[in-house]
Amino acid sequence: IAGYDKDRDAISISNIRGETRIGVTSVRGGWIVSHKNFLQRNLKLNEGLLESFLSSYYTTEDTCPEMILVNEDLLDRNSIQRSLSEYHKKKILITNKIRNRDIGLMKISKSNTDLYFKKIKKEKKDLSQIFSLIKTRLDLKKDIDLIESYDISHFSGKNALAGKVAFNKEGKAKDQYRIYNISKKNSANDIGSMKEVIERRFSRKNINFKNP
Repeated sequence: IAGYDKDRDAISISNIRGETRIGVTSVRGGWIVSHKNFLQRNLKLNEGLLESFLSSYYTTEDTCPEMILVNEDLLDRNSIQRSLSEYHKKKILITNKIRNRDIGLMKISKSNTDLYFKKIKKEKKDLSQIFSLIKTRLDLKKDIDLIESYDISHFSGKNALAGKVAFNKEGKAKDQYRIYNISKKNSANDIGSMKEVIERRFSRKNINFKNP
C-alpha cells in the first residue's frame, strides 16, 4: 500500500492465552516501511493498556508521526495527544475514526501482529524430555539448559567463519546464535579454527555470557 499523504502509525492488539502483543505498523514518506511487535506478558486486554503503551513507546522513540491510528476509544486521549505533541514539538493526532485507505492499513497491522504471534507459538517447543534423555545417556549430574553446536566454513581455505547455533528447552535460542571470524593463521585448519572459536567463546571476556 502506498500513497499516504502524511506519516502515520497503526496500532493493533492481539491476545492469546494471557499474552498480549501490540503491533505498530509505520508509514513514512507515503509507504509502509516497518512493523514492530511488543509482547506484554500476563496481561489481559483492559482499560489503560493502550494508553500506557502509547505514552511509554512514543517517549522513548526519537520520532513520532503526526497521526496515530488505534482501534479503540481512549479514555485519556486528549492528555496523551497533548503530552506527545509537547514532547516531539509538533501537533500529533490520535484517532480511532478509521476511514478509507486507513481501514486497509489497520487490517495489515492486525494481520501482521496475529501472524507473528502464531509464528512464535509454532516455533516454541518443549524439549525437556530430550534434554533429560541426553543427561541420562551422558551420565551428567547437572540438568541441561542450553545446547550449542559449532561449524566451520571457508572458501578454499580463506575467509574462514565459525557459526554457532543454540537450543534451550523451548527450541531454537536465536538470541544465542553467533558468527565468529577466524584468524588467518587458522583459516585453512578446521581443527585449529574450532579450537580458536571454543577458546574465544569460553574466555574470561565472555564470563557473563550464558554457558551451556
